[in-house]
Amino acid sequence: DWDTLGLAWTYLEIGDEVRDAQKDINRAATASGLPPLLPVADYESVIELNYRAQVAAWWSLQASLQHILHPGGRLTGDTPDAWVLILQSGIRF
Repeated sequence: DWDTLGLAWTYLEIGDEVRDAQKDINRAATASGLPPLLPVADYESVIELNYRAQVAAWWSLQASLQHILHPGGRLTGDTPDAWVLILQSGIRF
């Protein structure tokens, strides 16, 4: 009766000021004959599914699975999406 299931989604858009600064750096680099130095970051998003089991009145176990899309806004350009599994235990006394 006390178990819980959760589903969440977050979205973070990289600000225009950061993107404009990255574009300015790339324009300066290409004007100097260099290749663009930075990919232009766009967004980061996380989808999470978690479940908490109340094993006893004083003890709970929780598992959380997260899928991270565009980590860091893909600032490094080649960072793949990531999966994260979190396991935690809680004791109440």
